Amino acid sequence: MLSIRNIFKLVQKGIGHVKGNNLHLSNTLLCQQRTLSHAAPGSPASLYFFTEEEKMMKETVSRLAEEKISPLVKKMEQDSKFDSSVVDALFKNGLMGIDVETEYGGSGLSFFASVLAVEEVAKVDPSLSIFVHIQNTLVNALISKIGTLEQKKKYLPLLTQSVAGSFCLSESYSGTDAFSLKTVAKKEGNEYIINGSKMWISNSDIAEVFIVMANANPSAVSIHTI
Repeated sequence: MLSIRNIFKLVQKGIGHVKGNNLHLSNTLLCQQRTLSHAAPGSPASLYFFTEEEKMMKETVSRLAEEKISPLVKKMEQDSKFDSSVVDALFKNGLMGIDVETEYGGSGLSFFASVLAVEEVAKVDPSLSIFVHIQNTLVNALISKIGTLEQKKKYLPLLTQSVAGSFCLSESYSGTDAFSLKTVAKKEGNEYIINGSKMWISNSDIAEVFIVMANANPSAVSIHTI
């Protein structure tokens, strides 16, 4: 089976590019540089049409979902947990590090590609698609965009290859309102002491890496203090 990582390699070699060399990849979280052959120069790429690379990726994920995930959906629902073979298949085929640079073990594709992968998995198992979504668009994305170089080198190779991550935001008082967090992070020397509680912790049952949202300056809450 063609994996997500192999698709990236094919594109890099010129095998999977859009006609006219109009394929542009970007790891920018909020702005995807997607150029399509039918789009006017300088205009945003339509979300209803896909590059050749994106089509290849959708087909690969769809085939993986039908062959590896679909046969075990009923069992996973009954057991209320993901089958380990399914989780292993997600990592092995590059679905858990789509938007992460290849130097950290990722597939080196775009944030938009992550969204497409989540949609294909959701067609077979919506619950599992949330797992893929959290790993790619929350955990990996945060470390990739705002993590230190040391953090990237330490955590991204694990998160793209074998380790599930968790996103810890919700609290009983604030829900998902990040600016109302009661959990605080107090700096002591070179470390932070976290004090508070969380609920509805995504992927908590299988995760080994946890991203915990806390307020480092309760007296002046802003995006820069979380």
